[in-house]
Amino acid sequence: MRLHLRPQITQKLSLKHRLNQKMIQMLSLFQKPYADLVEEIKDIQKENVFIEVVQQDQLFDYSGTSPKTSNHGDTDDPNYENILQQRDVTLETFLLDQLELLYLSERDHGIIEFLIKHLDDRGFFTNYTQLKSDCCQKFNVKDRKVGEMLKLLQEFEPDGIGARSIKECLLIQVDHYHFQDPELESVIKQVIQKHLDSLTEKNYEKISKKEMIPVEGVEAVAEFIRQNLNPNPGSNFSSGLSNHHIVPSFEVSWTSNGIQLTNLESQHGIKIGLSSHYTQLLSTDLDPETKAFLEQKKKQADELILNIQRRQENLDTIIRLILNRQSDFIQHGKPFLKPLLQKELKDHVDVSVSTISRILSSKYIRTPYGTMPLKDLCPRNHFGYTKEKLKQIISSTIYKHPTLSDQKITNQLNNQDIPIARRTVTKYRHLLDINRRNQRDADSDSE
Repeated sequence: MRLHLRPQITQKLSLKHRLNQKMIQMLSLFQKPYADLVEEIKDIQKENVFIEVVQQDQLFDYSGTSPKTSNHGDTDDPNYENILQQRDVTLETFLLDQLELLYLSERDHGIIEFLIKHLDDRGFFTNYTQLKSDCCQKFNVKDRKVGEMLKLLQEFEPDGIGARSIKECLLIQVDHYHFQDPELESVIKQVIQKHLDSLTEKNYEKISKKEMIPVEGVEAVAEFIRQNLNPNPGSNFSSGLSNHHIVPSFEVSWTSNGIQLTNLESQHGIKIGLSSHYTQLLSTDLDPETKAFLEQKKKQADELILNIQRRQENLDTIIRLILNRQSDFIQHGKPFLKPLLQKELKDHVDVSVSTISRILSSKYIRTPYGTMPLKDLCPRNHFGYTKEKLKQIISSTIYKHPTLSDQKITNQLNNQDIPIARRTVTKYRHLLDINRRNQRDADSDSE
């Protein structure tokens, strides 16, 4: 028993080296919207004399946004904040849209749709046992089938959806985080699985003793959970946007020389450096306590400056990867967007897919077609096409063959290597507001 215990202790002791405060701070800064970054810098500056603002923020003025009030007035610029409000995307519709991307049998599709419609506002199931029983009876299936469809639903975005408890919600998100270090993933899961109450109460010493993890390691796990996991995955759909400030980090246009990209944060955003006064003071003859205090503050300031620099470098890498794929969109508009999976970006940036997802959701870009989150430039793959392009193909096929039923339209698309279901064709036809033409045979449409 002891032969196995010592390596286990050694592995867990190294947690503080693999999941330390520096990494957490870097990830936190990387994911923040620009407005939150400015507020954090100002808060830290109040506590750290070494941080000096060398360029005040000019991006709020440049983008026409106020850090204190939202912009809801009429404008020629198609402000993305207003677009979001007009869409009125609910959690249910967001999940149902993802469901349409899956090529499922009518029964399996119906089970997942049934489950989606019984989620609460947080994205949880409050009485799954009864719901499972009702689902089995409604679709004449066994528990195992409902369990399989539940697991499939839990793969949807936002991460953590379809959980039956906060614990399960967090564990789903850890699974989706795609850790490159399986030992680290195992420790985080173990702490969540066994000690969630102690984590909530900040009883880190109790966890440390039970799991033989250093207290600093437990604190790092707790900080990681706070910064990267969301116990309320439906929150972005149930809350209003009245205090949601849209500040673009990039601006892109099409010129005779091709894509013209501007990093607005770098050009117009807040910039910080080290205070020359306190740096010089540190080199003078100081008492040990004062010197230690100033050295610690300088170290924190150096780390903040470095993390902001890394943020800019990583964001530049991501945006250039995106625009290399989406040059046709910049030149011609939304129907020319191409599918782009977030894991493709992850291969070029040393962060997890979950971190990429948060970055894309929190950063905005001003384009010739309005200001939008980066995630809109990474559309999902709908049978090899974007949603807009697929709608275009379906629309063109229906207009070209106005007498065909939805089933026959589906057959035509299947022959083009688009494995779409008839119900999806019907859904898109309704979305496109295309009526049956020449009184298409209603009976054939029920196939």
